Amino acid sequence: MYGSGFTEDSVVRLKGIGLLSTTFVNAQALMAVVPGSVPPGEYTVEVRDPVSGDSAWDRTLLITAGPQPTPGTAADQCADPDAGAGSPAYPAAR
Repeated sequence: MYGSGFTEDSVVRLKGIGLLSTTFVNAQALMAVVPGSVPPGEYTVEVRDPVSGDSAWDRTLLITAGPQPTPGTAADQCADPDAGAGSPAYPAAR
């Protein structure tokens, strides 16, 4: 997050979610981690700082759903699911 007046005590907050793990980069930049458990949606972003006070970003952060896993198992995707170790479908470990 870019701005100004950040301190080492600045913390990013997603409204409705809570405080995020935040790293102070410099007085103009913070880096925050959004957990993968945060549901898709639009969130207001705030910065909390005991020195310079609280402030809200003038835009929202849009979080979208990530890619969905492909159904099936590794055996379903092999050329020959009945093949044993050492076959082309299951190369021998080295």
